[in-house]
Amino acid sequence: MKNDTIVVDKKTLEALDESIKKWYEITYNNKEDEGATDCPLCEIYNIGYPVTCDGCPVEIDTGKYKCKNTPYLKFINTFGVRRQRIVTSKESKEAAIAMLHYLLDLRTRVQIKIEFEPMEIKFNIETEEKLIALWHRLNISETTVIENVRLSEEYDIVSDILERLKIDPKDWV
Repeated sequence: MKNDTIVVDKKTLEALDESIKKWYEITYNNKEDEGATDCPLCEIYNIGYPVTCDGCPVEIDTGKYKCKNTPYLKFINTFGVRRQRIVTSKESKEAAIAMLHYLLDLRTRVQIKIEFEPMEIKFNIETEEKLIALWHRLNISETTVIENVRLSEEYDIVSDILERLKIDPKDWV
């Protein structure tokens, strides 16, 4: 397959887990496969025309849309022109197992993207000593100030406060 690690959001990870459950049911409990109609990943990614499946972990992994380059096509082909796709033959069972194993393997290579909510940071600094203590807690060193390296948003906030108060942190060392 194309990618070793695929990063997805929580919704996609849940859809992949539901797709695995779907294929387990198809493989072992005679659930009918209804293609994209009952695929949790397709509900998110198989939209619009023409269908591209952009962002689907299967599409990212294989580089193809509509589950091409997966065992799914072999599964469908075991049914010929029959519309109802329920595992009834050795070939369809093997193809269903292969699709389930593919999704399970894919799941081991998927990582969830950590999403952060914006947050407001407020400081209540009443004295120069508290400002110095905050400066040290943020672990900003003298060389950082001298070289003017941007470390974080907190650095910018504290630097703005220091500048407004006309305080030089190099004097603290």
